[in-house]
Amino acid sequence: MDNILEKQKVLIVDDEPANIRILIETLDGEYKLIGATSGAEAIECATSADPPDLILLDIIMSNMDGYEVCKRLKADKRTRDIPVIFITVMGEEINETKGFELGAVDYITKPINPVTVNARVQTHLELKRHRDRLERTLHERTRKLSTSTKRLREVSHERMLVEEERKRLITAIEQAAEVFIITEPDGTILYANPVFEKQTGYSREESLGKNMRILKSREHEEGREEDETDLYRKIWETVRHGNTWRGMFTNKQKDGSLYKAETAISPIFDNAGRVVNLVCVLRDVTREVELEAQLRRAQKLEAIGTLAGGIAHDFNNIICAIMGYSELAMINIPPDSQVFRYLERIDEAGKRAADLVRQILAFGRKGEKERQPMRMQPVVREVLKLLRGTLPSTIEFRQHIDATCRSVLASPTKIHQVIMNLCTNSYHAMRDYGGAEKLQEKPLLEISLTEADIDPDQAARHLELASGQYVRLRVSDNGHGMNEATLSKIFDPYFTTKKVGEGTGLGLSTVYGIVHEYGGIIDVHSKPGQGTRFDIFFPVYLAEDIPSDSRDVLKSPHATKDKQCILVVDDEEPIVRMIEMKLEHSGYNVMAYTGSTQALKVFSDSPDTFDLVISDMTMPDLTGIQLAAEMFRI
Repeated sequence: MDNILEKQKVLIVDDEPANIRILIETLDGEYKLIGATSGAEAIECATSADPPDLILLDIIMSNMDGYEVCKRLKADKRTRDIPVIFITVMGEEINETKGFELGAVDYITKPINPVTVNARVQTHLELKRHRDRLERTLHERTRKLSTSTKRLREVSHERMLVEEERKRLITAIEQAAEVFIITEPDGTILYANPVFEKQTGYSREESLGKNMRILKSREHEEGREEDETDLYRKIWETVRHGNTWRGMFTNKQKDGSLYKAETAISPIFDNAGRVVNLVCVLRDVTREVELEAQLRRAQKLEAIGTLAGGIAHDFNNIICAIMGYSELAMINIPPDSQVFRYLERIDEAGKRAADLVRQILAFGRKGEKERQPMRMQPVVREVLKLLRGTLPSTIEFRQHIDATCRSVLASPTKIHQVIMNLCTNSYHAMRDYGGAEKLQEKPLLEISLTEADIDPDQAARHLELASGQYVRLRVSDNGHGMNEATLSKIFDPYFTTKKVGEGTGLGLSTVYGIVHEYGGIIDVHSKPGQGTRFDIFFPVYLAEDIPSDSRDVLKSPHATKDKQCILVVDDEEPIVRMIEMKLEHSGYNVMAYTGSTQALKVFSDSPDTFDLVISDMTMPDLTGIQLAAEMFRI
């Protein structure tokens, strides 16, 4: 800050100290006077923390003259603004132009005239004072103007950023895949983005001013019958405390169809902390929920199938022994004896058990993979002919069989079983025809066989369906239908809604196993009171789809009728002994082993001894396939 009472500082530079004293005595103002006897000392003093306000500089000095000192002072930004007055002796040849070019403001000649010196020093100090004041004022005003300009730019930039952010936010909400709705606290719709119309069927214009209740379906997630008042009270309590409520709603579209919506409801507060609006974000997750349900069902059925297949395999070994030893006993007992009849009953029970095991293995997809290119049309017609003769005449049959459907790779017997099981299931769903709700409707069983070209979008709706060409078998009925709980269990083994004694609960689980064994999928649609529709997709057969059959028969090139020796390998002792006895009874020479490595050693020692090898598939150490491969190498 400028202070007029503060003494101004004058630096006198002369290599003659006497000249410095003369000038000190001459200057009669209130100055702070200091002296320097060399140019270097003058520069050091000028660049100090307390620089002079004016410099009286002698021109003629040893080592460094006044011109050089002035030149250096004006070259340094710290000292360039200090006024310099040159001092010279009267009669010396001076170059005034050079001095002014270097930055000097005046000249004083010796001998010194006190009046002239005081007047010039006072004038230049006053000019310096005014210049400094002006510079400070200008600097301050420039600073303030710069600050104001900077703030103005900042405010303008902030407004521009806010506007850009607002535009981005609007664009994001308008183009979002999710529904964004802004409502009053009571649910009155104030804003809805474009996807709202696509998801709900209501236009944005007709939804404004309406309440969110237009989407209400009165169904909650997973069928929970939760009191509606309690639900909305929970939502309000959550948002009132500044939190976001998240949950799943089953919403209703304008046309009455339902869809699953993952919902988030967040509050908007005013400055007083009151909830003034609600923001609702809805995402249609119907497809995800369906795919998740399919995945859970597939994983559950896969686990059940693995377990069932393993149990059935062990159970099959037990049945094999029971039936085998029963047959051996029957050979050695007279047919007219009571014991023979007992054994026949045991054999019949064993066959029924074996058939049950085959069904379980079919569900677990662990049965024999008998495949051949086949056309499904004759099998469908054969099943329909059989059903018309066995099902009640009150059931109406409708069929649509496309004669141009191409072949699939499957077993005709298994396909026959699939169609028969599905139609039987439909019959059971319609046999209660005659109830009050069905008085005007006749039981109807529809069967169709067509080709379907599945594109990627359609394939994405089903977890296990790939795009491509399929033969679609559709079996539908107008029976009592099923709810979601029943629908999720229909492929579970032993699950049945029939009365005791009317079914084993393996029909649809067998269908599931067969269809998946042949690379197909099952799609089921059913609602209570609206019947059921099964769509089964089998991949169209192409020549390159034929699986290679590696089940080569192990033959001995040296087999003759005189040398019939059979090698039997199975890790189950009862089965090995039963097969051994049956073959020996038929006149064969049998060598039986329960260890696959032991059997391989015996075979490798004398491979020409054996005409046939009978081996179990699943064994410790070496499986049946591995054992056969080792034998082929020998």
